Amino acid sequence: MPNKVDLSEVISLTRELVRIPSENPSGTEIQIGEYVFRWFKNEGLDTWKEPVEAGRFNVIARLTGKDKKALPLIWLAHLDTVPAGAGWTVDPFGGDIKDGLLFGRGSADMKGGLAAAMVALRDLSKEVKKPKGDLILIATVDEEGQEMKGAKTVFENEWVDKNSYLVAIEPSGLKIMPAHKGPNWYRLKTYGKMAHAGKPEAGVDAIHLMSEILVNLKELVNGLPYNDQL
Repeated sequence: MPNKVDLSEVISLTRELVRIPSENPSGTEIQIGEYVFRWFKNEGLDTWKEPVEAGRFNVIARLTGKDKKALPLIWLAHLDTVPAGAGWTVDPFGGDIKDGLLFGRGSADMKGGLAAAMVALRDLSKEVKKPKGDLILIATVDEEGQEMKGAKTVFENEWVDKNSYLVAIEPSGLKIMPAHKGPNWYRLKTYGKMAHAGKPEAGVDAIHLMSEILVNLKELVNGLPYNDQL
């Protein structure tokens, strides 16, 4: 059995990651990606960068299992955070600890989870007994973006499919969530008809039509059952 994870190291690593700004879309993930890449390389794990687009790359670290035919277990994390925004009473990139709490943008979502996975993968790589299948940590870019380009690259490069064992290291209050919400993006167009201001009844207001659609969609969304603990 692996030794108990050193939480002090996880906390220290989380603070280091928080201190590396990786805001999306107002910043870049390059610096934190390079940090994670070097950290794994220094720990002797099989690690590489997988290009996503110019200046952006996912970081992948792998512990090879003993059975090449066994399905891998993939830990999926992300490198970016939402922008820090205004209203902070502490440095959002300070990684300060006050009253037992760690403050900073991304400390929960998800640099804390990323740090825990990094230390766990490193510790498991030191064990004599290897896992049956590969254990892979994929740290993606652009998770907080509308297109989620890093995750799309993971699928396009066939790291995961419908049969994969995958754990998304998102904050969940230490509860195991067997299901994960995902986005659906729709592109809608409405068409109008021009008319003179003296005879508006002869025209069609495309903006009004779109507002009606949005109101109806919002009502439908509000009626959905939100239960991610099935």
